[in-house]
Amino acid sequence: MASPILQGIGIGLAVAVPIGPMGLLCIDRTLSLGPRSGIATGFGAATVHLFYSSLAVLGFGVAARAWLDDRASAFSLASALILFWFAVRAFRRAAPAPVVRHCAAERVCVICAYLSAIIFGLTNPSTIVLLAAAFPALADVADPHVAPLLAGGVFIGSIGWRATLVALVGVCRVQFGSGLIGVSHRVSALALAGLGTVMLVNALDHAL
Repeated sequence: MASPILQGIGIGLAVAVPIGPMGLLCIDRTLSLGPRSGIATGFGAATVHLFYSSLAVLGFGVAARAWLDDRASAFSLASALILFWFAVRAFRRAAPAPVVRHCAAERVCVICAYLSAIIFGLTNPSTIVLLAAAFPALADVADPHVAPLLAGGVFIGSIGWRATLVALVGVCRVQFGSGLIGVSHRVSALALAGLGTVMLVNALDHAL
């Protein structure tokens, strides 16, 4: 029974470890808003991975890939716009002030981080491409008891890496001053804007 879980964890790690747009977003939110927002963003990404992997183990992998391929331009455009929005927010964000955040406001911030990560993950072509590459390992699961273990393993691997990333960035957040954190916001903003430009070009290529 452990083998499907381990296989799913391996797939989840393979999808989550490459530092792409979601990884940059997770890092930026951890630096600016704290580990809770970083973890919430990671949970949002892992939820999307669980959703797509569940489609695959339920036998919808081929149909899902075909449906996504037909809408590649729309997904790329939506992802580009969201990335530009994140980039503007990261660039304008000031370094975090050393004050205690109000509990209600912090809960709202965490919920927004989780929901926005889900929205972005669902439209992020890189997430779709990486999981599409794993669909052959996930699809056509004959044993109905194995399917949830495999999809659950993907979730565990994905959130496990995000939690590790948030912990490492959180240590840097404590060790370095607000000046360096402010610089990191601008670096993240430029990187997100660059990835958004790539997504926009991809959207135009698919449309033409």
